Amino acid sequence: MATELPFFMGKQTVERRKSLGLCIDCKKPNDNLPELRCKSCAEKANQKNRAYYRHNRAKVLKRTRSYYFEHEKEYQKYRNEWYSKHPEFSNDNHQKAKLRALQIVAQAAHPTCAYCSCDDQRFLEINHKNGGGSKEFLSAGSNFYWAIIKGRRKTDDLEVTCGPHNKWHFYKLKYGETANRFNITWQ
Repeated sequence: MATELPFFMGKQTVERRKSLGLCIDCKKPNDNLPELRCKSCAEKANQKNRAYYRHNRAKVLKRTRSYYFEHEKEYQKYRNEWYSKHPEFSNDNHQKAKLRALQIVAQAAHPTCAYCSCDDQRFLEINHKNGGGSKEFLSAGSNFYWAIIKGRRKTDDLEVTCGPHNKWHFYKLKYGETANRFNITWQ
């Protein structure tokens, strides 16, 4: 994050204070190196920035969005470089976590759909027996899988289903027995 400099302070002043190990605001010895501000000045600046954001949120978001669209190619390049440096956040690891969570919920090494025995892992999903799964997944994201893997999330209200049966289960909860008119099979 770029440090906001006071309007009266030039780059030479900042560089001189930084080289002397001083805080750029209060000129006291900086105990927070390599940051430019000492801890107390950094906290004050943080509070000031948060207050500014609270009062000007719409303007800041508009500026951020427009900057993103003007520099979209640079963002894509940065994002690709970041993911190459941080492989633990890659899609492969997400898929591995999903598979491990499916195995735990199904209590089997090779999970299958609870209704049609579909075993293609690309189609398998974790279904909430009592509904409300999309809210939980949207709030937790991939942490939902990690909570299952780490044992922080109980699995007695979950089951493994294929995508079509997960949707059928949703319709059954929403529309009742009318959903039983669907016939979904895995061949």
